[in-house]
Amino acid sequence: MIENRETGDSSSVYPRIYQVDPNTWRVLSGVGLALVSLFIVMAILRLVGIVHPPLGKGDLLGLLLSLALAFGLFFIVNRMVILRENAIEIVTWFSRRRLTRQEILGYRVQVGSRGGMRYIIVPRDDRKHPMRLPGLLRHDKYFFAWMRTIQQLQG
Repeated sequence: MIENRETGDSSSVYPRIYQVDPNTWRVLSGVGLALVSLFIVMAILRLVGIVHPPLGKGDLLGLLLSLALAFGLFFIVNRMVILRENAIEIVTWFSRRRLTRQEILGYRVQVGSRGGMRYIIVPRDDRKHPMRLPGLLRHDKYFFAWMRTIQQLQG
């Protein structure tokens, strides 16, 4: 077995942390920063009178929309999945959600229009929402081996 870096235990490879691929993270974060920077620079240039017309309501709306888009991109790329021997967990800026193997009915694979795919973990309890894993995660053989231990659902 491979040694677990966190515990030094050579009998388990868990917990495993999955995040967005570093190249994808850099691209999406860069796009978010570029949008915000562009609108801030343009607003400053219009305020000091270098660029005409002066700062208007449309500029403020554009700045707010670019901030919202940048925040959304940062939120997407900063989600994390923690795979444990008996549970799976999604961690975001504002929440942490965990399902144990006993709470999982199975999983579905959702294929996007551009060929991307994401896993949806379906809980046994109908009152709980399905757990949608981020589509941009970097997976490895341990992730796929863990997924094979739960039932794949159709539809």
